[in-house]
Amino acid sequence: MKKVLKNVSVIVLMLIIGAIIALAIYWIAITVFHANISRNSFVINIITDAVIFCSFPYIYLYIKRTNKKK
Repeated sequence: MKKVLKNVSVIVLMLIIGAIIALAIYWIAITVFHANISRNSFVINIITDAVIFCSFPYIYLYIKRTNKKK
């Protein structure tokens, strides 16, 4: 149970980090390049980007960890 809780907390933490990175990228895009992004697509893009950003390092670490056990 403790291991599952730890994995979930890591996933949540990576989601938050991913959301922050996505927000930073969109903030730069809006301020520097004056991109006109509608509010609905903006929110959807942040959510999808957060999922993408958080999934890559977690999948990499998980594969690395499972390979060590063999």
